[in-house]
This record gives sequence, structure tokens and C-alpha cells, in this order.
Amino acid sequence: MNTKSKKTFSERNTKSKSQLLIIAEHAGNEIPVELSNLGLNKNDLRRHISHDIGVYGVCEFLSKKVKDQIILSKFSRLLVDLNRSINSPECIRHFSDGSFIPFNIGLAENEKKSRIRKFYIPFHEKLSDIISTKKIKIIFSIHSFTPKLREENIQRPWHCGILYGLSEKLGNNCIDFLRHKYKFKVGNNEPYGVNNNDDYIISKFGDKKSIPSIIIEIRQDLISDYKGQKTWSEIIQNMIENCLYNYQH
Repeated sequence: MNTKSKKTFSERNTKSKSQLLIIAEHAGNEIPVELSNLGLNKNDLRRHISHDIGVYGVCEFLSKKVKDQIILSKFSRLLVDLNRSINSPECIRHFSDGSFIPFNIGLAENEKKSRIRKFYIPFHEKLSDIISTKKIKIIFSIHSFTPKLREENIQRPWHCGILYGLSEKLGNNCIDFLRHKYKFKVGNNEPYGVNNNDDYIISKFGDKKSIPSIIIEIRQDLISDYKGQKTWSEIIQNMIENCLYNYQH
């Protein structure tokens, strides 16, 4: 695949004048053909380690319901993780939830730099351009999480989680909305937190620039099919309209 002739991300509602930006850093699951699926079998490529299952479909539905611009990754997080610092060992992982990533083990420094140049930098530059050009005031990132990690072997009880760094007020507003309107079990910075030292997207482009920013993590079995993706796009639309459009900080 010639990455120069094909964008490493896709966009929806590009003509939007909204100052809310929606991001899906792990929506895509492509791997360039010359990298032979990073040495992984088909089962691992379908697992959560390779992409955020269901998120692409949720964003497709959502893009027709809201006016906001959406930017989605096209490539697998195992190629390079857009939601980590380029200096983080998790940016190009050699192991993830019980599976080794063969082509990432012992990766030469020039190959790491090549992947970052081709796949990581264009996405981050595009975010920076959108945020600056459209004077973005809120960043909202959409992810999904596996109901059970192999390494933990325990069921995660949350329907979804709201993650935040410095945007605690916005995060709590969204948590309260989801709990009261839908009676969901909502994780407060669970099942993950936000590490501002590792340049998560919402830290790098949000917290560090004083732009309110949050992540929603949706349990993957709830959005693994058409019906679930459509349902959760409506839930997210309601949350955006009730908690994000009118947010004052």
C-alpha cells in the first residue's frame, strides 16, 4: 500500500463549523500488506488488541446524527498506537493481553521512525490543524473495552466508562447523565484512567491546551453488531446534546 496516496485516517462532517471535535484513535484495523499482518493470526487480528471493536460503526451512525467533525484512524493500534507518546513502549507494542506481536519484536529503530512518520504524525498533525482552524472548545474521544482481559480473567461490570484528566467537572456531568437517564453502571475513570505524562490524545490536545476533553469507553459486547452500534450512537448523541454542547467551565 502506498500511504502517500491514501490517507491514514478518515473524516466525517469535514465542513462542520462546530467547535466540538470527535476522535476515534483506535477505530481502524488495517495493516499494510507488506507487513503481513504483523505476523498475527486472524483470531488475534479480530481481537480488541488490534482495534476498538464496534467504534467505527458507532461513529458512522453518529456522523449522521450530529453536526460535529469526526476523525477516525484507519490503521491498527498494533502498527502504531496514536493514543500514546512516540517514546512510550506502548506506542509500538511487542505484547498485548496474552499475545506476542511477532513483527514488533526487535523492531529496528529506522522502522519505528518510518511507522511514526507514515501513520502517527499525519493523524496528530491533522488534529492540531482542526483544533487550531476551527478553534475547538471541546474534544470527545470514543473507545471501546473488552468485557474481560485474558491477563485479568475477571468480568468487567461497567456498561461504559467516562475517562478524564483535568476535565473532572465535564466527566462527572457525563457520568451523572448516563447513570440517571439510562441506569447504566458507569466507570469513573474505569476501566482505565488517563496518564497525562504519556501524551494520551485528550492530554496532549486537550488538558495541555486547556481544552475540556473526555473519553467514553463502551463495553465491546454492547456494540459488536449493527443494532448495538446504532443504539449507542443515539446514546452518545443524547449525551453530547445534554452535556457537551452547553458545557461551561
